Amino acid sequence: MVHASFSYYLALAGLTVLSVLLLVALATVYRVRRQCTSTLQEERDRLDSIFESAPIGLVVFNELKAIVRLNSAAARMANVAPSVLINQRQGELLECAHRSQDERGCGYGSQCQFCPLRKALNPVFADGQIVRGAEVPMLLFREGGVQTVWLCVGAQPLQVNGRRQVVVAFDDITEKKRNVERLETLTIERDRLNEAKSQFLANTSHEIRTPLNGIIGMTGLLMGTALTPEQREFVETIGVSGEALLVVVNDILDFSKIEANKMVFEKESFVLQSCVDEAVRMVAPAAAKKKLEVICQFYEDCDSVWIGDVGRLRQVLINLLGNAIKFTERGEVVVSVAKKKSDNGLCQLDFSVRDSGVGITPDQQSKLFQAFSQVDASTARRFGGTGLGLAISKKLCELMGGEMSVESKGIPGLGSVFRFSIRVTEDVGTKNASAEMPHGVLARKRVLIVDDNTASRDLLIRQVESWRMVATGVASGKAALDCLDAEEPVDAVLLDYTMPEMKDFKLAEEIRRMPGRDKLPLIVLSPTGDHLTSSVGHARIDACLFKPALASRLHNTIVTLFGVTLEPQRGSGTQPIKPIVEKTTQRNPLKILLAEDNIVNQKVAVNILAKLGYSADVVSDGTAAVDAVKRIAYDLVLMDIQMPELDGLQATMLIRKEVPADRQPWIVAMTANVMKGDRERYLMGGMNDYIPKPIRAEFLSEVLGKIQPLAARATPVAPGVAGA
Repeated sequence: MVHASFSYYLALAGLTVLSVLLLVALATVYRVRRQCTSTLQEERDRLDSIFESAPIGLVVFNELKAIVRLNSAAARMANVAPSVLINQRQGELLECAHRSQDERGCGYGSQCQFCPLRKALNPVFADGQIVRGAEVPMLLFREGGVQTVWLCVGAQPLQVNGRRQVVVAFDDITEKKRNVERLETLTIERDRLNEAKSQFLANTSHEIRTPLNGIIGMTGLLMGTALTPEQREFVETIGVSGEALLVVVNDILDFSKIEANKMVFEKESFVLQSCVDEAVRMVAPAAAKKKLEVICQFYEDCDSVWIGDVGRLRQVLINLLGNAIKFTERGEVVVSVAKKKSDNGLCQLDFSVRDSGVGITPDQQSKLFQAFSQVDASTARRFGGTGLGLAISKKLCELMGGEMSVESKGIPGLGSVFRFSIRVTEDVGTKNASAEMPHGVLARKRVLIVDDNTASRDLLIRQVESWRMVATGVASGKAALDCLDAEEPVDAVLLDYTMPEMKDFKLAEEIRRMPGRDKLPLIVLSPTGDHLTSSVGHARIDACLFKPALASRLHNTIVTLFGVTLEPQRGSGTQPIKPIVEKTTQRNPLKILLAEDNIVNQKVAVNILAKLGYSADVVSDGTAAVDAVKRIAYDLVLMDIQMPELDGLQATMLIRKEVPADRQPWIVAMTANVMKGDRERYLMGGMNDYIPKPIRAEFLSEVLGKIQPLAARATPVAPGVAGA
């Protein structure tokens, strides 16, 4: 009995514990459920808040294409209360909108299939495709009536509780579209203004160059006449002033081309040493006047033939060399060139121009390459200039794939170093003839180099020693005479023209008086050729080279003096003892017609032709030029572009059309128009060549040398080929 009662109470206690545990579990589940429900509600509220506060319009369609939800931004875009749109079907919504548009005159006409928006959303509703960034116009009610609103639309299908829905996002890009339209309008206006500015610059250039042609041309002709020293000084001043004005005009034109992205670069083969040499020759008179040495250093692998715009490279070099000479009172200017390998078949050429001038402080360097800027106001007053040269040069380097920089401590005497680079390609199919020089004839020949400038003397020594010659360098005329007086074996002497104690040809005359030295080859190195008069013959100089002497020219001159005959090279730079001036007409007689309406320019051209040994018939307008060519068989027509009656291009077209093929003359544009595309336009218009004004005798002579008389031509003239 007792045992039964104990079991009963034990079972009752177990049930009680189980009930308690069950109640605890139920309480825990209820608490967790409440927490989950609260968390889900918070998440739902957060998502609802994001949906509602989104800055773009959001609309959710169900599987029946009816709107089940939209946010405030969508309602604002539609300018309709959200309750009006809820349960509105997509098709009904857009069809109703289309009908309302039709009543006000739909702007889409037959191209509109209900609505552009419906067309944009069709892929997502029909095939479940995602729509991204579709820009569509909508006619929506706004203040003042119906307006066109541009929307950027995106749409994506979703699966919610096993049911398909589509969420569509709208963003009002009307203002963005208007800004784009304004930008396009401004771009068109800018292009129109740039075109007007280019035309203004072209006209201004022509108007300035036309009188400049008369000034520079007549000055050059006057310099060739008998003048008193005072008159010659006056004429030289006029010439220098005209050239300075031409530089300013060219700088402004180049800057305008760069600013308008109209700078065109040529691709032609060139020899680097010749390019640098030509640049140095352009500044040599200014350097000689200040008694400055200009030294050129070429490092290895620079003797290839390159492809690039040699004219623009020469322009940069001339600008930097001119500045270096302008700001240097004593010492030297050194040009260094090296090649650096680059990628993609391009080679980088590195240049430096070092001077011993006034230097540039770090503060001044910050505005050195800015257009129309100079280091300080006193610079412009003292040295002149527009402040465009360095800005143009730096931009040219950048457009040719390189860069430009300056190094200077701003300490007078230490000067500055301008470094720049360009990228070019190697012309592997063309060999540099001057680089393949025969050194055998020079091996073990002894040369005495007389130069008071250490850098120049050392450079010459290294140069001749690379040809296996034996070089001795001295710094004075007395040391040179002592060396020769000691009967040292010497096969040739290189003399600097501007030695301090023995100027001009005095040292050469002293050498000729020495026993056994009367036939010793003497080569004078001079910064200019102005002194090559009867004094050369009197001193019995064998050759005179411009300084710094290009390696190939110096080599060929020495070889020739040792009795080896070389083929003459164009532009050798060597001045013989008795130069023979042969008029072009003696080897290439031509019958010439000059078509030019400006009286001064007529005189300039006629006189330059006369200096070259030619005469010319002259007409003053295009109509007269056409009539003259029809009557007379001219070999050459020098055709001005801007003339009355018919301009040069119109006259050329008539000549090409109306004159028989066997009597077609060579037609050369002779014009002050030098803007982008002018030369190409003239060649395309039937002309054969182009000479810019101011006319240079050397350019005209070069053109005349290309032309054959009508009787000697194997084939008729083909327009637009020569000189191109």
